Order: sequence, then C-alpha cells, then structure tokens
Amino acid sequence: MTPRVKVIRVKGRKNLQLRWVDPTTRKQRQVSAGTTSMMKAREKARRIELEILSRGGTDQNMSWSAFCERYEAEHALVNLSSGSRTVWRVAKNRLNESLAPKLLSDVNASLLSTFAARLRDRGLSKATIGSYLRTLRAALGWAMDIGLIREAPKIRTPKSSRRLAKGRPINEAEFRRMLDACDRLESRQDQWRHLLEGLWLSGLRASEAHRLTWEFGSGFSLDFSGKHPCFCIEQEYQKGKRDELAPTTPDFADFLQQTPSVERHGKVFKIAEKLTTTTIKNKVRKLGERACVIVNPKTEGPAGCQSFRRAFATRWASRVRPPVLQKLMRHESISTTLAYYAQLDAEDIHQEILDWQSRTNSAE
Repeated sequence: MTPRVKVIRVKGRKNLQLRWVDPTTRKQRQVSAGTTSMMKAREKARRIELEILSRGGTDQNMSWSAFCERYEAEHALVNLSSGSRTVWRVAKNRLNESLAPKLLSDVNASLLSTFAARLRDRGLSKATIGSYLRTLRAALGWAMDIGLIREAPKIRTPKSSRRLAKGRPINEAEFRRMLDACDRLESRQDQWRHLLEGLWLSGLRASEAHRLTWEFGSGFSLDFSGKHPCFCIEQEYQKGKRDELAPTTPDFADFLQQTPSVERHGKVFKIAEKLTTTTIKNKVRKLGERACVIVNPKTEGPAGCQSFRRAFATRWASRVRPPVLQKLMRHESISTTLAYYAQLDAEDIHQEILDWQSRTNSAE
C-alpha cells in the first residue's frame, strides 16, 4: 500500500513540510517541500507517492542494520534453528567487517561477489563461503517476499567437488588409547571416559551429546516409554525443522542402563553441566593428541568428537542398509549418508573379499 504523503506547516519553518510513514521501516519521515506554495508542495507530495509506488512500495533507503534487526526479530528467531541462526550471524558479521554495507539496496549481486572473493583471499573453504552466501541469499529472499525489495539478487555459490569427510574414523584400538588418555587428566577422569564411551556407542554430534538429558521433553532427551530407548528431539534442534523420535542402538541402550535410576536426572553426560560444547570439542581433540591418534595426515589433525561419529557410521554401515543408517545418523538427506559416512573401511572390504574367496575354495 502506497503511503499518503501529507503537506503540513511546521511552526518556525518557512517552507511547507512533507510527512509520511515509511513503508519499510514503519517510521515517520519528514522532508521540506522547498516551497511556500501549497499547490507546488502537493505536486511534490504526489511525485513522492508515485516514486514509492514505482518501487513496489519498497524504500531503497532502508539501512542494512535496520533490515538485519527486523529479519532476526520477525523471521530468524521464529523460523530458523539455533545452528542456522548462528550461521546467519557469522555471515552477517563477516559481511559487515569486510564491506560494511550501509543500505539494504547496497547488498546486491556485485557486492556479494566481492564478498566471496575476499573470503577466498582469507583462505576460507568453498563449503564455508557457500554456506555464508546461501544464508545471505535466504535473508534477501525473505526481504523480497515481504516487499522490502523488488527482486532478490542472483547469487552464485561456489561449487565444491563432493568429498569424503575431513579425516578418517578411528578404530577400536585408537578409541581404547583415548580412553587411557583420560586417566592422565588432572580431574573428572570418569566423566571424560563416560563421554567418550557415549560418543563411541551413540554417534551423537558434540552439540547433541552436550544437550542430551534424562528428562523427557526437554529439547533433546531420552524416551524410555517404548520397548527400546529413543532420542526425543524437538524441532528447534533439528535441521529438518520437525519433532522426531530417533532410534538408539542396542549397545548404547545397554550403556544407558548402566546408570543407576537415582542418578538419571539432568544431563546424561555430567561433564556437559559445567562446560560448553566448544570446550568439550577442544578437550576431546587434546585427548586425541595425547593418545597420538591422527585422523588427517595432511593437516596432522587429531581425533575429535566428529571422529567418533564417523567411527559409529562406519561400524553400522556394514551391519544395516543405508536407509537404516540414515535414521541412526539423523541425516535429512540420504545422499549425506552415502557420500560421507556409509563407507566401509578398506580393511573391511579386503576381509570380505578374502571371506568370499575362502567360501569359494571350500565349495570346490
């Protein structure tokens, strides 16, 4: 709806003033008509109305910072998961640091192309740059949907070749070495061992292990009401934006049963009650260093929480079909399961070949 531009007289001002409510910011705007003639002032008011109408009711003078505040309040906080909100804030902050756009209209295809180039110069990966650009594209798409801009800029995200995950899964011997490394810690050795055992058996992400509680319905919790324990995950913690009951494996269920009933309250992993997810990730990598478990020879990167998740997927890939593994890993797309995790270890493949050869020779 095109705002009505009113012609008013203001005490102490020689010229007439034009006043209207900005359709984008919803704030009142006032400018001088530059004349004392009511007829000429009304003509200028009409020209402003037609200009706003020609832009589809949008206002090209909306600041980028005002848009960001509105996007977060009206969309991000309501519709995005906590992880997506974090990516949005990081992408926005990096854009502000790099190019400091003043207006929403400044954030166009040319500026975002320059932004991507600067990120490449800083050594960021194609995947990271693509994530930032997709997040900004979604925000600008929302701006178009509600009429803040007439058209969202076309953004080309860098295409990266589909690769296996960074680093290999750890094997059982390496897992045992990391457990032994816990004994050399100064405090809370049992809690760290409990966490590593849980990661090994559950395939949980670090953030999920940090949130996991015994209290049903607390966001990311355990549900013992059925025949088998399940993860009860509310949509806020899901990439797919939906509530889900996800299965647990029998060995992880047995692991949970080892906790006495009187201790089943609060967080499942007690180490998470006093430490952040980031601190836990860093500490697990330190344990990987102490145990001399290197999962990425190229960067000499030690085993971390994600190495346990890959190990879980690799073990179960040889036991269940891909759709089942997808459910265990809680992947939204099965292509993620197939591309990154459903990979049998080379030694397992070699062993299967030897087993087949042995069966063939026995039959002869």
